[in-house]
Amino acid sequence: MSQIPSHEAYRHGAPRPACSSCGGEPGAAPHVAPQGHAFCAPCFHAIQQRAANARAAAAGPQTAFYLGDQSSLDAGAQRDVDARLLRRCAACRAHAVEVVHVTFHYVNAITSGRTYEHRCAACSTTFYTESLWRSMLEVGSGCFAAVAGAVMLVSHPSTWIGWVIVLLLPVGLWMMGSSAKRIVARLRNPPVPRLG
Repeated sequence: MSQIPSHEAYRHGAPRPACSSCGGEPGAAPHVAPQGHAFCAPCFHAIQQRAANARAAAAGPQTAFYLGDQSSLDAGAQRDVDARLLRRCAACRAHAVEVVHVTFHYVNAITSGRTYEHRCAACSTTFYTESLWRSMLEVGSGCFAAVAGAVMLVSHPSTWIGWVIVLLLPVGLWMMGSSAKRIVARLRNPPVPRLG
């Protein structure tokens, strides 16, 4: 089998091979498999998704996850775009990360965002992300608590209530760190299109 030309060779006029799956034009930078086959981007992603599904099926039955009853899903989860997104796993690169649980947060019957639990069907990696509203509330509350604690620490509290307020500093930092970890998880596991 002839070697697929490198991307550098393409820039110097080497002919591009057709996609090994659909036979179409693979584009300026085709995905090249270790076996030497070139694929266009949609075929490459579809093959990765099928491989991840096969690995998940070979791993045996997975634990069932509770998603709530149908009425709670009808209340908002079915219309939630974040809950339906397919993501690429940062650990194994498979296009097989789906939301397995959605937590609705409320404060005095007013919504304060959602937390999503994600699980990769290929390698079982689990991580959490938050809705934009939840992240804004967590970071904002954490900043307020950290600033209040820092101000009291700098002003040398002399009463017991001052020392209680100083304890807001680590609580605020923890809230901001927790939210930052979930924002990073969202960026490291980007959405990918569902193919087939």
